[in-house]
Amino acid sequence: MTIPAQFALFLRRIPLRWILAIPFLLQIFLAVGGVGYLSYRNGQSAVETLADQLLDETSDRILEQLQAYTAIPPLAVQMNADMLQTGQLNPDDLETWRSHLVQQSQWFDELTYIYFGGDRGTYVEIHRTPQNTFEFTLKDRPNALAEIYQRQNDQWQLQRRRSTEILERPWFRGAIAHRQPRWTKPYKFESDPPVLGISFARPFYDRNYELVGVLGADFTLEAIAEFLQQLPVSQSGTTFIINRDGEIVSSSIDPDAENTETTTSEFTSPLINATKAQIQQQFPNFAQIKQRKHFSFRYQNTRQRVQILPFPNENGLDWLIVAAIPETAFMGQIHQQARITFVLCLIALAIATATGLLTARWLSRPLQDLTSAAEAISAGHLDRQVNAPPTLELRRLAQSFNAMAFQLQESFNLLEDRVEMRTAELKAEKDKSEELLLNILPAAIAERLKEDSDAIAENFDEVTILFADIVGFTPLSARLQPIQLVNLLNDIFSAFDNLVEKYNLEKIKTIGDAYMVAAGLPTPRPDHADAIADMALEMQIAVDRFQTQHNENLQIRIGINTGVAIAGVIGKKKFIYDLWGDAVNIASRMESSGQPGSIQVTAATYECLKNRYVFVERGMINVKGKGEMMTYWLQDKL
Repeated sequence: MTIPAQFALFLRRIPLRWILAIPFLLQIFLAVGGVGYLSYRNGQSAVETLADQLLDETSDRILEQLQAYTAIPPLAVQMNADMLQTGQLNPDDLETWRSHLVQQSQWFDELTYIYFGGDRGTYVEIHRTPQNTFEFTLKDRPNALAEIYQRQNDQWQLQRRRSTEILERPWFRGAIAHRQPRWTKPYKFESDPPVLGISFARPFYDRNYELVGVLGADFTLEAIAEFLQQLPVSQSGTTFIINRDGEIVSSSIDPDAENTETTTSEFTSPLINATKAQIQQQFPNFAQIKQRKHFSFRYQNTRQRVQILPFPNENGLDWLIVAAIPETAFMGQIHQQARITFVLCLIALAIATATGLLTARWLSRPLQDLTSAAEAISAGHLDRQVNAPPTLELRRLAQSFNAMAFQLQESFNLLEDRVEMRTAELKAEKDKSEELLLNILPAAIAERLKEDSDAIAENFDEVTILFADIVGFTPLSARLQPIQLVNLLNDIFSAFDNLVEKYNLEKIKTIGDAYMVAAGLPTPRPDHADAIADMALEMQIAVDRFQTQHNENLQIRIGINTGVAIAGVIGKKKFIYDLWGDAVNIASRMESSGQPGSIQVTAATYECLKNRYVFVERGMINVKGKGEMMTYWLQDKL
């Protein structure tokens, strides 16, 4: 026997486990890479912990400072309210306010303005200027020039100039509207130059609960910004305060670098804008942030660690404290070690890859033959056979494969007859299923379900939904027998079904004595609102006719809304074509908040129909879950 023949015989006797043992040795090198990765991750985790501790300390300092700032205006306002209550201050004697406000402004040097506005347009105010001097403003009647006394060298010098009427100022209108103490949003003070600040205002009422005036105190946001700039984290990162509406209240940006004519929501710092965008991405609804939050993001190839701390305050002041710091301040040495570990892992990976490729190539040839034979058998060539591979395990696999192919060929002929018989049975069952499906669902939806049994959901930009409820049905159900009640309800809903067919609408479902129908789906149509309005008017006629015929006291309450909805079929059993979305909920609210015998529609439906139908404005109503909404009564068609 020649040497090549002896070698081939040797290869045939080599077990597969020996061949597979060689790649396992390379796991040592992969373990090195795993250890390096874990080392890097542990270092990064330690850095995140250190960064979070620094951010916690920074946020807590900001929180304490804000609590100190925001506690002063309510205290000053409360003092003035108590003095008004006890008669120490007279709302009609404006001159007596000057000495009191000057003294109070000296007590609270953090406050920029302290003031009182009367309900008849009178006004007194003390203003601490940036030069640490005082201006006292007095206005004893509306539309009069304001008397402004500037204190210089212990003397008061009088000036007169026109100013905004007190009744038009935001803090006055806000306090009156809410009828309770409240913070305003940041706005520009009437100063030279204009500065941003916030006001705390409180309405004051006499014993008869009649409005006497509004007390208030202000401070500028510059002091907060100066405090933020002095924080250590602001040297490498940034800190800022944002309200729940996404407007930036103050930041650690140097005011000289910003345009002072912009509002608080127009800061141009790229880092602040990037951080704010990430917060909006992480938390689309700022109202959900109830406790301290941490997250990271990449900005200009640098990983930033961010912390958000809520600053809830009473009377409408609800801010978020944000601090961000780059991890490069901590990660320098860790990144150097990570690069060395990464190079070593690449070397180990290269060795493992080369060895694995050589081993795979040796094993791939017989496996490719087995794969080709399997593909041939799956294509119907059951007589395909494979040659014996060189290794013992693969040779046994090839023999088992050939035996399996032979058995498959023997079984295939027997199965063909059974498949044909079963196919005929399945076709009959399929015809029954299609007939049942068309009786339950719209034809377009049924066609889609025949192609794909998964959930079907489509978004429709404009649909009109109608909810109707039979008023007086509950007392009737207590008086009639069940079968009489069902027959009665069937007569009414059958009349409604005829209207659905008449106007080519889509009946969604009935629940008890409630009826739901929609227009504009599953096939969109431009006259969806008109079709629903016509049906609603005819439903009233049908119910009136039914009362006359059966001598029953029944009325119908109808609600209509137009908007965006999602329609489709979900679930696997007892499915129906249904609607979801805010527009559906509002339509249901229109029905439940309506009146018997009336059709209540939303402003969206009114805009679609106002030129072709007769409406009566109902006005603003409180809709559950939506707040105040304007609604209308649909009366008739023009």
